[in-house]
Amino acid sequence: MRVPYVTMAVLVIGVALGITVPTWAGATPVLSINETQELNFATLAKPLGSQTLTVSPTGVASGSGTILYNNVFNGTYSILSTGGTPPPTIEIDIANVQSGSGYSFSDFKGEYDGTPINSFPAVGLATPNGVAKILKIGATVTYNNSVAVGTFTPTFDIVVNYE
Repeated sequence: MRVPYVTMAVLVIGVALGITVPTWAGATPVLSINETQELNFATLAKPLGSQTLTVSPTGVASGSGTILYNNVFNGTYSILSTGGTPPPTIEIDIANVQSGSGYSFSDFKGEYDGTPINSFPAVGLATPNGVAKILKIGATVTYNNSVAVGTFTPTFDIVVNYE
């Protein structure tokens, strides 16, 4: 059952975190999300053609892209519900992914409290009631030789809703 909700958004180090909180008569449970590690694709060599690099939710790099220096990092976030009596499950989605000239981000995957997420939105996930649960995010960057030199750090929203 869906209930009326209020949407809050917070921008934290390149990731806009959208949190949707239902309003019930009485105490309103509050969802919070904190970034503990930013999803980062390191500094990659400028290719002659198109290349990809995937960072898995566990932080493993794969693909045709060549890492020049620095390390890749999966995105890591803690999600917590406090106050009131929340519904037993939540939904997590990735939205508003920002790409740029010569590069794009896609194929976001995750791991929530040890459970793999192969696509978003992910539904039926246990509400982190009183004890934070960890969300890990990975994605793929596709880039070509028109990209500016530097590190790829995507900007996207993590949207969490009570179900």
